[in-house]
Amino acid sequence: MIALSKLFIDQVMKAQILLVALILALSPFISYSQTDLFDDTTALKLTILSDWDSLLHDRGDSVSLHKARLNYQKDGERKSIRAKIRSRGNFRKNPAVCTFPPIKVYIDKEYRKGTLFAKHKALKLVCHCREESAILQEYLLYKVYQMLTPYSFSVRLAEITYVDLKGTRPPEKHYGFFIEDDKRVAKRMGGKRFDDPITRLDSIDKDQLHLVHAFMYMSGNMDWNVLMRKNVKLITPQKGQLPLPVPYDFDWSGVVNASYTGIDQTFERRDMHGLCLSMEEWKNLSAKFLAIEDEVKDLYKGFYRLDLEERTRAIQYYKYFFKIISKESKIQQRLIDPCGSEGE
Repeated sequence: MIALSKLFIDQVMKAQILLVALILALSPFISYSQTDLFDDTTALKLTILSDWDSLLHDRGDSVSLHKARLNYQKDGERKSIRAKIRSRGNFRKNPAVCTFPPIKVYIDKEYRKGTLFAKHKALKLVCHCREESAILQEYLLYKVYQMLTPYSFSVRLAEITYVDLKGTRPPEKHYGFFIEDDKRVAKRMGGKRFDDPITRLDSIDKDQLHLVHAFMYMSGNMDWNVLMRKNVKLITPQKGQLPLPVPYDFDWSGVVNASYTGIDQTFERRDMHGLCLSMEEWKNLSAKFLAIEDEVKDLYKGFYRLDLEERTRAIQYYKYFFKIISKESKIQQRLIDPCGSEGE
């Protein structure tokens, strides 16, 4: 009887050990699912409390960190997180351009635990500038790029109420969106950020480079440069592989139509930024882009935060591009011939 009891206890202990081992093995996946800021596609309703007058006047070359608190609801429970924030950016940081600058948010580990921000020590927050439509159009452009490749920045739209702690400014409600930190992007890809200088485009993954060029042509964006690392990060997914370009900051795109850029936003104002491709290369790219045409249309048609006029204008902007890449004769005329013989 004692031997049977001992055998039973041994079996129970072995089962418990196996269960614990299984839980530990799965814990990285369990902790990440359903808890991360970027897992949800709905707009996050967020209140940010800070001394906004101090921050809005702190936009020089050397800026200070300002105390802040982030409040939001999750599963019916109110979350309040201590944070530090500062103004960031270049063009949009200028008070003559934007009344409200982009922001960088820093949250210490002890305050992130058990929140949507648990995995994110630092995050960029793209804030409103002038017209509210521009921030929404830029957010959607990130979502379009995600349709084409997993090598992209994750974004999360937010409905933000800005509350001044000193009460000198009335609360303001605006749209904004969080952008995944580039180190986090590299980690998600299983690689690391590539910071070494590059002087030749053939030192970069060719397929991804072509994809970025075509995407920028589609969206009418010329405010970028891979070699100069202007609005592009390079990520090496695995050792021995060429770095991949990952673009960001799309506000100067024609489809976004931000008034502060002062650029010609017409459909025809597009350029391949000096890259010449062959017909075969364009046909391969066209297949990828045409595969998402309906998905892009559906994204904009169902995005009611933008008014009908803005949604229609964006769809028409893309339509012009899709018409070009759907016929070889138009590819030849609009994309290959202007490059001369380099892409042939």
